[in-house]
Amino acid sequence: MLDMFKMLGKMQEVQGKMNEAKEAIAKMTLQEIEMDGVVIIDISGDKRILAIKTSPEFYTDYSIEERESMLTEATNNAIQRAESYSKGYMAEAMKDVIPNVPGIDLGSMMGGF
Repeated sequence: MLDMFKMLGKMQEVQGKMNEAKEAIAKMTLQEIEMDGVVIIDISGDKRILAIKTSPEFYTDYSIEERESMLTEATNNAIQRAESYSKGYMAEAMKDVIPNVPGIDLGSMMGGF
């Protein structure tokens, strides 16, 4: 019976650490800079777009199709950056609580992080 309480305590510890890490990730701001600053995307660690900034050259030097393509690429790159960063952050935050088991992706187990 004692082992069951110990396991329950460990599960609560894991859940608490996971929630702390998720909150920290949500507060993080990452930046994706494309074309030497022509397009800048600010994104949170939990993949919310916070801002899209463009330089004056964005409107004068590029066609509509090029602008659309640049925005799409910058947004996708920002999402990938946030996803990669948050997975690494979560793994680091959980390393003392959950052992590193080869073949198990902590990110997919923890709600997409």
